[in-house]
Amino acid sequence: AINLAPSDPGQMAFIVLDSAINLAPSDPGQMAFLESALALPVSKRFTTYHVPLYPSVRSYDGSINIEERENWGPLFDKYNLTISFENHDHYYKRTKRMVNSVEDPHGTTYIGDGCWGAVARQGSGDPTRFYLEKIEATEHYLRVDITSNSTTVSATNLNGTVFDQTTV
Repeated sequence: AINLAPSDPGQMAFIVLDSAINLAPSDPGQMAFLESALALPVSKRFTTYHVPLYPSVRSYDGSINIEERENWGPLFDKYNLTISFENHDHYYKRTKRMVNSVEDPHGTTYIGDGCWGAVARQGSGDPTRFYLEKIEATEHYLRVDITSNSTTVSATNLNGTVFDQTTV
């Protein structure tokens, strides 16, 4: 975890996790690290990792996706994760706020799914998935504006147009 401006009441933790590249999501060492990082006395918590808990394109029932939801999801819920930045599907998605795979106004928003220079997968996202709020096949980047009261994420396409924005 990176703890920025620890004396500022708007402080945050940004936590980077390994979603089965070298460590399984359920790896005891990684789980202990995650819990200790999430437990830091900060007002905002963010995570990022490769394989999404809530994919936009790939199967919701993939073995890694399930393992993450079963192991990381309860900790994200327990510590009120602000936003999770997910990757892997090369698509844009923003979920509803989720707690234990159920929409909840106090839950975590999951944003991704990481084009990061890759071409977006055309026509393969499923907008009917129960957890999706916004989905779009477009290359994009994210701007995150953080204040002590809110976090705003703006998704901008390669033409410079903001096509999605959310504030939590």
